[in-house]
Amino acid sequence: MISVVEDLPALRISERPNARDAQGSNPAVVDVELRTRQGHVVVPVQLELVPQWRGGHRTWWRCPRCGARRGVLHAVAMASGPQLGCRGCFGLAYASQRLSRAQRRSMKVPSASMA
Repeated sequence: MISVVEDLPALRISERPNARDAQGSNPAVVDVELRTRQGHVVVPVQLELVPQWRGGHRTWWRCPRCGARRGVLHAVAMASGPQLGCRGCFGLAYASQRLSRAQRRSMKVPSASMA
């Protein structure tokens, strides 16, 4: 099973056309089509507009599996067909979270000396 986010197709709200220009309190449900070798599935995904304190709004996906507000949803190929959900639903982590402490330490950028 794939366990890191970087290996999966992602549906980012920031890349959705007109995500920032949506009008109204809550836009309709968006049908997302997932295609795999097994066929295709259409998954209805709700959008939520959240007002911002300085005006305007921010658009979020509602995870079709758990209902949480998310900026990114991932497509995962399962035995039952393709599924769409958030990182938490699929138990996904970022690649850096799978590294040991020693590996993470070796990746750190040394701080500049104050001279």
